[in-house]
Amino acid sequence: GLAAALSVIVPLAFGGEKGLSKGAVGGLLALPMLGMALGSVPGGFLADRFGALRVRVAGAILFGLGVIALVEAEAYGLGAMFAAAGLAGIGAAPLFPAALAIGTRDRGATGVYGAIQAAGQGGYALGNLALAIGAGLAALAGVEGVPPSRTLLVAAIAYVLVHLTVAIVAPT
Repeated sequence: GLAAALSVIVPLAFGGEKGLSKGAVGGLLALPMLGMALGSVPGGFLADRFGALRVRVAGAILFGLGVIALVEAEAYGLGAMFAAAGLAGIGAAPLFPAALAIGTRDRGATGVYGAIQAAGQGGYALGNLALAIGAGLAALAGVEGVPPSRTLLVAAIAYVLVHLTVAIVAPT
């Protein structure tokens, strides 16, 4: 869900609302993906070493904090924004390898891979749907002019809180 919000809101918030160039917006979208690409293998090793659930929760929290930092870093300039986007990518790197490790722990892999893919795509769809529902509810409540960056901030905070809850209640 948060990756969907990131990919939708960054162009709206920083391209439209804040007036960043298309190149800067593209870089802000690409850096988390680059961090994921470069960090997925080390993230898998960390999941093997420290436990997939621990690493997934830690990565998710770091990803969420990176997105929060991205929204807030705008006041400090483009360099701070790029650093925050990179932090989000580093946090996101172990998410998929850890999910595979969790999902295949005591099961056959093929069905689990399909379920993980479905959950990922479903989460992406739900993230976009949540943005639309939130905008609709705000309009019904007469709230207008909420900047897209604030919407992303709320989504990232909720994401971090959900994963902190998982860290507290889930057995490792």
